[in-house]
Amino acid sequence: MARYELSLTPDYVPDWGIVEAFRELFQNAVDQSSSEGNEMFWNYNSLDKVFTLGNKSSVLTTTSLLLGSSTKTEDESLIGKYGEGYKIALLVLTRLNKNVTIYNYGAREVWRPKFINSKRYQSKLLVVDVDRKHIWSKVPDNNLRIQIENVSSSDVVKIKESILFLQENYESIQSGDCEILTDERHRGKLFVNGLYVSSMEGFKYGYNLPPDLLDLDRDRKTVREFDLTWETSRLWSEVDATKHSSKIIELLVENSREVQYISHRLTSSKNSDEIKERAFDFFIEKYGPNSVPISSEEDKKRVDKMRNAVIVSEVFKNVVTGSSRFDSQVYIPTKSLKEQVSDWLLKHEAFIPVEAIEELNKIIESSEEY
Repeated sequence: MARYELSLTPDYVPDWGIVEAFRELFQNAVDQSSSEGNEMFWNYNSLDKVFTLGNKSSVLTTTSLLLGSSTKTEDESLIGKYGEGYKIALLVLTRLNKNVTIYNYGAREVWRPKFINSKRYQSKLLVVDVDRKHIWSKVPDNNLRIQIENVSSSDVVKIKESILFLQENYESIQSGDCEILTDERHRGKLFVNGLYVSSMEGFKYGYNLPPDLLDLDRDRKTVREFDLTWETSRLWSEVDATKHSSKIIELLVENSREVQYISHRLTSSKNSDEIKERAFDFFIEKYGPNSVPISSEEDKKRVDKMRNAVIVSEVFKNVVTGSSRFDSQVYIPTKSLKEQVSDWLLKHEAFIPVEAIEELNKIIESSEEY
């Protein structure tokens, strides 16, 4: 039997629990399945409290136990690229007293992680014992099977909540390789490749996106806000407007973050006209045909006084005014005080002494008014 020391102490990533550990194991299984057509499987035996997952034709090498070792660093379509995930998962599960056995049949090996007192480092470390003389009582029909013991039913509930494809009967709107998750239980939740990443404040729906659209941090827990809102805005600009216009308009009216950039994204969307026209219809029906959308009290100065100026979100205003039926002439161009005085002087200079005109021009030129 060979023993491999990993430079990981038991208290590494102290905030990680069983959900994060299983996320990493499933992430590897999903990446293998999606990148190489390598069938993934899993099951849970509630009587024995044993959870099993693996891939049909995967084989682990001992090189993969090195921190930073990964075959996915250049593949943006995969989640894991830092070379730490499954090693840390083994650490966390061992720390939680969930016995782990990796049946690495493709290499004719059995791996078992555990903690030992290292004489070299005078500290507890994670090690993986590799049995290369394991006697197989039955030849399995897969090359890699990871077996985790002492997994309770309550653990499985938490795990399923964090892994979308383990959940049944959830509703969503499909858009290419992305999903808008419409169940209340998914409200404000971001999944990447079906794995929970984070919760998002101010979002009405949940989202399941492929990893190449987002730049995830090392812990797979955070994502840049702009990247996320840019992509969710794109999704809503591309969904079938005839089916989901009420949802789109509701998001616009509520000024939800997930449509923050939809007016920009509509410029390249085939649904652009449909969404704008439906938003215009909604606005007119709600506020009347004499109404004009504005986004601030200051905007009232630009609206014909005979019109009903209605304050709405900036993004809703932009979509409504993008309709082919919107009369842009209702907005009156406004000029700065400096421009207004210059226009007045041009109109009346024939009746004003030259000295007074020169003095006024100096005042205008030195003015800081806009």
